[in-house]
Amino acid sequence: MTRLEWGFTFEGRKQMIVFFMTLLRHTLPELYFHLEAEQRISDPSGSAWLESWLSLFLSKELPLPCVLQLWDAYFSSAPDGSLQELHTFVCLSVLETCQ
Repeated sequence: MTRLEWGFTFEGRKQMIVFFMTLLRHTLPELYFHLEAEQRISDPSGSAWLESWLSLFLSKELPLPCVLQLWDAYFSSAPDGSLQELHTFVCLSVLETCQ
């Protein structure tokens, strides 16, 4: 199983969410605690936005030209096995920009 396929398994998605939340807590603590208070982290239905962001690589949230440009950058610059990690940091930077 490749690293990309691993991200689509239940365990892989769960680990990606934990990794994201850990980074979010350290990089944007105010936002993390706000999401926690609003139950957007611990409640499975409340974290659906995050699963979508992480597993669909922002394809539902961004306009198609932006998605294509982002994916082109991912697949041309991310070494094998680091695509999910790179995408996690992109998601964090989107949140930081919107803050």
